Amino acid sequence: MRQNMTAINESTSLSGLKGIGEKTAALYEKRGLLTVRDLIRYYPRDYEFYGRPVPVSEA
Repeated sequence: MRQNMTAINESTSLSGLKGIGEKTAALYEKRGLLTVRDLIRYYPRDYEFYGRPVPVSEA
């Protein structure tokens, strides 16, 4: 059976994606993320990494 599939591209609104409801869309919007393109190009300001440091020669 073939399911009804909707094409998703970079200009697709995040609120139109399956699994993103009104509350989640509002949180993304606060960050200025409105489309799939915005989400792909979003880079967090910082992150926390708790792994053990590894010398570059061992990486």
